[in-house]
Amino acid sequence: MTRWAEYDDADLIRLAAKGCLKSKDLSRLTGENIPPKTVSLGTKNKYGAEVSMLCRHKFDSKREGQEYLRLISMQQSGDIKAIELQPKFVLQESFEHAGIKYKEICYIADFKVTDKNNHIYYIDVKSEATEKNAVYRIKRKLLLNKFQNIDFREIL
Repeated sequence: MTRWAEYDDADLIRLAAKGCLKSKDLSRLTGENIPPKTVSLGTKNKYGAEVSMLCRHKFDSKREGQEYLRLISMQQSGDIKAIELQPKFVLQESFEHAGIKYKEICYIADFKVTDKNNHIYYIDVKSEATEKNAVYRIKRKLLLNKFQNIDFREIL
């Protein structure tokens, strides 16, 4: 009999993604309701994509959840050392002008990835609708201007 306690979250994710574990098995083993694949939460984000849940993480789209599974798989194979979700870049600090307070302007990528050679790159999974959004395009330009040495990868 397999001792599931010997497996960490990444192992369970990998096994579930391959269909080796059923949702009820994951729930029983971990004590939490963890779906084995990207599951729709029945809500949509501001661009119309279905918000989904995967292994205790909420993703703005199913494609973003699938990219997370791909990165986890690469981490298991040793190609990736670390994955960070939702890294935040401050594009403009908050400030006050004429008694009015303005919030900081931020860009939040989907993933920060450190590969086996300690090279860091950032991934953002985008839809065609997001790509056409003026605010997104402006924030992307500000990000690339302020952080000129960044390795930034978009997945459309």
